Amino acid sequence: MHTIRSFLGSCPTPSFEREHIMQENHLLYDRKSAARQLSISLSTLDRLIGSKALTARRIGRKVMLQHSELMRFSRKDTILHLT
Repeated sequence: MHTIRSFLGSCPTPSFEREHIMQENHLLYDRKSAARQLSISLSTLDRLIGSKALTARRIGRKVMLQHSELMRFSRKDTILHLT
């Protein structure tokens, strides 16, 4: 007889869940990962960085955003109108 626990234990974790779990521990995110974390497009992320609504740092050629910056932005109540 199979129990729910034995059934769930044998099921692989879906890839989107594994990806989300792995990304929770990152200190820095590249633009693509940061946009995915905020559920916005890359072009919207670029506009937010350009308007100084998000602070990014450059490491070599990569533009990186801190996890704390993404959390700060996601907690804002104000809706920004980007042009």
